[in-house]
Amino acid sequence: MAINSFKICPECKHHNPLSFIECEKCEADLQGVKVTIIDDSIKDTPEEVKQEEVKVIEDKPKLIKTCPSCNHINKANAKVCEKCNFDLTLVIASLTNNDSKKVIKLVSDDNKCTINIDSNYVLIGRSLSKYPYLFDKGCVSRRHIKLTYFNGKLEIKNCERADINRPVITYVNDKLLGENEKMVLKDGDEIGLGGENTNKYEFAAYFKVVIK
Repeated sequence: MAINSFKICPECKHHNPLSFIECEKCEADLQGVKVTIIDDSIKDTPEEVKQEEVKVIEDKPKLIKTCPSCNHINKANAKVCEKCNFDLTLVIASLTNNDSKKVIKLVSDDNKCTINIDSNYVLIGRSLSKYPYLFDKGCVSRRHIKLTYFNGKLEIKNCERADINRPVITYVNDKLLGENEKMVLKDGDEIGLGGENTNKYEFAAYFKVVIK
């Protein structure tokens, strides 16, 4: 009895080795693609096997990449956003109908702004048009933090500094986030973008993490 395991590409249906995170044929993102197992001892005709494989693919939710800059939905293998040309190489593809995903959002301390974390990669900063609340927050960098959600964990990391004389300052529960440090966020955690960790400053932004 021979059992073969592989990942079937959701875009081109190519069979890939289990260790691959991108399709070797079309470069579609394979992260989150379930393993397909076929037992060669089953006496299906080639056409029956083919139809069964296609059915498994069609039943799977489609992978997409949501642009963190403009929220445009792109194909899973997109390298740049087709609407605004934002670099998507670090964006992790997510499922279009992943009902099991938790509701995650950041709520400002004055309740005037809610940022929904509705994709696996979210960029937050003062220069992004979808965050008008941050426009007047001078202590917030143009691209301040990156949030990634993968394998049930929400992680925060500072964006790279464009100006060495003006570092990105972020606090998580009054603890300064290091330049290249990643930190796992939990429900109820407090995030400070700019300013100081103890005294809230008018031109900084403060959020609470909500995970349901």
